[in-house]
Amino acid sequence: MDEGNIKINVDTSVSNSTVAVGIVARNYKGEIIVINVFRGPCDSIESAEAFAMFKSLELIATNKCWPNVIFEGDSMNVIDAFGGDFDVITWEACVYIDDAAKILLPKLHSSFFSWTSRRSIE
Repeated sequence: MDEGNIKINVDTSVSNSTVAVGIVARNYKGEIIVINVFRGPCDSIESAEAFAMFKSLELIATNKCWPNVIFEGDSMNVIDAFGGDFDVITWEACVYIDDAAKILLPKLHSSFFSWTSRRSIE
């Protein structure tokens, strides 16, 4: 990762229609600079992953001034939807992505969404 880049990783755990979201931000050296957790309602695993990405964007867009942010998650459909492919995602999850695209993404200077397999997340 290049100097000045920040990588945000999100992960979820779903139980009894509730999602727990973990967000970790690391700098270009791999050092942890932000950790946060949230809980919220959950209709499906896909909507949980979309909620997690929304919360990470909300956290960064409203509280940080990082110029280059890489958002990383293990839900390929959610990552693809943030890239503009809404046909691959449920409407429940699409609500979070649409809100993020309209409200939060314009506040970021540069952002990139990257899929990673669950095993490679550190």
